[in-house]
Amino acid sequence: MKVLVRADSGTEIGTGHIMRCLTLAVELRRRNHEVVFLCQRLEGNISDKIIAEGFEVRFVELLSVNNDKLPHSHWLRNSQSNDAIQTIEVLGECFNGRAHCLIVDHYGIDHRWESIVGQHTDKLLVIDDLADRLHCCDFLIDQTFNRDKNDYDALIPNRCSIMTGTKFALLRSEFSVPNRMVLKARICSRKRSVSNVLIMMGGTDHLNLTRKVLDSILPDERITRITVVLGPTAPHVEQIKNYRELDDRVSIIRDTSEIVELMLAHDICFGAAGTSSWERCATGLPSILTSFAKNQSTILQNLKQFGAIDVFNIDDTGQQILAKLEQLRDEKVYDEMSSMCLKVCDGNGTKRVVDKITQ
Repeated sequence: MKVLVRADSGTEIGTGHIMRCLTLAVELRRRNHEVVFLCQRLEGNISDKIIAEGFEVRFVELLSVNNDKLPHSHWLRNSQSNDAIQTIEVLGECFNGRAHCLIVDHYGIDHRWESIVGQHTDKLLVIDDLADRLHCCDFLIDQTFNRDKNDYDALIPNRCSIMTGTKFALLRSEFSVPNRMVLKARICSRKRSVSNVLIMMGGTDHLNLTRKVLDSILPDERITRITVVLGPTAPHVEQIKNYRELDDRVSIIRDTSEIVELMLAHDICFGAAGTSSWERCATGLPSILTSFAKNQSTILQNLKQFGAIDVFNIDDTGQQILAKLEQLRDEKVYDEMSSMCLKVCDGNGTKRVVDKITQ
């Protein structure tokens, strides 16, 4: 099967759209399907990572102005019609004009783009988590926890097969972690009294919330290890490096593929909502999360109500953030949150999605 992926990354957009598409692409390639990516050259993009994973990347050129008036139209920059024309040109260059499957993960694209490009592919898969615009597709994934399929009733055609909820979360295969490994890791966490802290504020952390969390938790002397994970294009990395120089408990890891190992080795995570929320749940890692965008607020609300996370606000004080950490030192609270995490996600969503679209 020949597959084209249309998705972008950048300082404003973040890296999550590319990362979940990359996860899907790796599983497709494992099953002997050919995958090509089509992206914009936005500031802070991670196209180099796609190439490093062994995939071909083609690029969309900025040739027009976007006046589509979607909430995220400015992310696309071009008009949808122009972007669609360039996509069709790439299909001609790579796949003789037609793909078996086209995957689009972009908040700036709706049914107008999809109806044009859809004529040049056998199947069109949309990845979304906003439910705020019309789609013209054969498959739709929304991995938001407790997403109601009815949210899309008026937005998709009757033919569309919809996959909602964390059952279809696009996680790499290593996140299918045996429960015995998770339970062993969390027993060690309790014995350490939550002293190993992981900070993961997304691939770019353009608001520099990593700094806010560090300022909040460094006074706690019971913390013995703080690991900060940042993407390769994070704009504030030099500021964060100063903390490493001032406090030997702080270490910085950039663009790592060993996220499962890090999550199992740490007791708690401060992070941003998004795909990494499902990764933390699959490893039973209690977390205190915040949101960078409206759709992430929905994720936070659902997970907090379920008991799988706690939430901090961007304007919280250091004392308020530290108080949330202290609550998780209660063994009963910690165990209950870890248990609820494991009920959210089992790490097998990517396999389920590929099974469905390759039938």
